[in-house]
Amino acid sequence: MRIFYDPDGFLQSFQQRLAEYPAALAKAVVHHHLDALEDVEDLERAVVRKDVLFYHFALDLALDHFLQALFAMNREYFPSRKRSEIYLRGFKAKPSECEQRLGQVIALGGNAETLGQSYEIWKSLMHDSKHI
Repeated sequence: MRIFYDPDGFLQSFQQRLAEYPAALAKAVVHHHLDALEDVEDLERAVVRKDVLFYHFALDLALDHFLQALFAMNREYFPSRKRSEIYLRGFKAKPSECEQRLGQVIALGGNAETLGQSYEIWKSLMHDSKHI
C-alpha cells in the first residue's frame, strides 16, 4: 500500500505493526480456512450430477479458502489470485507438487466425464495441506 496522505501517521502505524505477518493472525487464518475446506457437499453433488458449471462454482470458493490458508501458512499476505502462482512456486510450506496438482484439478474439472478425477486430486491436495 502506498500512502499519499496520512498527516496523523495512522496508516503508517498499521504498516509498521503488520510489516511482519503476526503468528496469531496466521494461526487464526489457517484454522478458519482449513475448517471451511471441510465443507465439500457442493463439490460432491456437482461430481455426482456431472455438472461442470456447478463444480467450478464450488471449486472457486474452495480454491479461495485453500489459497488463503496456504498464504497464511507461509506468513504472506494474500495479494490476489493474479500473482498466486508466482508465490506458490516460492512457498516452502505447501503440499508436494502443489502447482501441478492444482493444474490437474482445473483441467480435469472442465469435462463432465473427468470431474470425479478432478475431485479425487483435490481431496488428496486438501488432505496433504492439513498435514504440512
